[in-house]
Amino acid sequence: MIRNTLLTFLAFVLLALCQSVHAQVPEARIDAAIEQFQEELAQGELFDENYQTTPIGIAAANAMLDIPIEILSFEHVERLYRNGLFMGDVQEFAMLKRLRVLMRQEDLEGARAAALHAEIMALERAGWGLQEKYIAKALRAFLEHPGLDAFVKSDQSRLHIMSYPYDMTAGPVRNAMRSAGDESAAFLRAVIDDGGPDLLAQVPAMLVISEFAKIDQINIAVFRADAIDRVQHMLEGELNQRDRALLEYTAEALTDRWMPQELANQPIWPMTVAWSSNEDIDSFADYGGKVLVLNYTGTGDRLPEDGPAFPYLRSVIERYEGHGVAVVNVACVRGAHYLQDRRFVSCHGSREFEFSLMDRYVKEHDVTWDVVFADQLFDPFSSGLMGTPQIAIIDPSGDVRARITEVWNSAPTIQTHVDTLLKEFGKDAPSD
Repeated sequence: MIRNTLLTFLAFVLLALCQSVHAQVPEARIDAAIEQFQEELAQGELFDENYQTTPIGIAAANAMLDIPIEILSFEHVERLYRNGLFMGDVQEFAMLKRLRVLMRQEDLEGARAAALHAEIMALERAGWGLQEKYIAKALRAFLEHPGLDAFVKSDQSRLHIMSYPYDMTAGPVRNAMRSAGDESAAFLRAVIDDGGPDLLAQVPAMLVISEFAKIDQINIAVFRADAIDRVQHMLEGELNQRDRALLEYTAEALTDRWMPQELANQPIWPMTVAWSSNEDIDSFADYGGKVLVLNYTGTGDRLPEDGPAFPYLRSVIERYEGHGVAVVNVACVRGAHYLQDRRFVSCHGSREFEFSLMDRYVKEHDVTWDVVFADQLFDPFSSGLMGTPQIAIIDPSGDVRARITEVWNSAPTIQTHVDTLLKEFGKDAPSD
């Protein structure tokens, strides 16, 4: 009897110690790991194409050295992931294992863990050839989670997996959404009916990827009309400044104004600058009065096998130097930095990390013209873009005058359009 009582007491002590250890992964230690990694990243020389086994992965592993992943809370897992601390297979598999444990909770935190788990399975593992059935299984686990209703209604919820139309993961995610058509449609309906500003802001891109996926259960026109009504209703109520701006952009993205067939002779799609390689550029208005050649593009997936990056732009830049023409590469935050052979490095949802990799790319590949990140996603509902690379030529008054989808041999076509606009607006064109 005494022995059994003692064993029971020891079991309770061990349980309390485990719970105490869980609570005692201090916030300061998480902060220190993130700071250590970011300091090493800022020093450079950490990135190359084989990132899993190179110094960037080693730096992440060193920063995580004494952090027990197996007892981290969801909030800590998400913070570390978003800041790039789970690079390399060892950390990544440990993180996925921890998320699978957290997913067992049938509440909001469990649903949030399931959402992040599905995102990582798609954004991380698809780039390295993970079979689509595993991505589909992860997505279905999220869509069927008991805490999904709480997830939709929570202001803490974020979802990325169903809103990356142009990523390397687009095919696997589209197929996963199609295989779970009923659940995908039910989730999208729930977001439209009950989601907060952050989830509603993903609806335009979710509709795009649903349309590409040809999901029979999702009537794009109906879902889109209902989303517009819901966003407009929310805009009529009280909102903080951030949420109002987010929903105003969402309402704009859900309209027809910048659909592809209407792109020419329409005002330029309104974009705000999130990052620029040129410190003097804070807004697209800074290019006012010039003919703009906007090259909507990704990063390393646009490199030829040999020769310079973006060869179709270099003769254009040389021709119009000093003639009131600006060539600008425009990228959107895509969640990944793409490599030459179609692999990619996930940026873990960290915009700053993605900006830093673009900055390195610009310097390494002699991109001497401006490169900017727009805050907005490139999706057809908002931008009229059906993919990248794509070029839009903007006149000095701000109207789109031409769109070029076949970019690789486009220099003569660009020059014809630009010369015409320079003459139309009374500006000097280069003499041949």
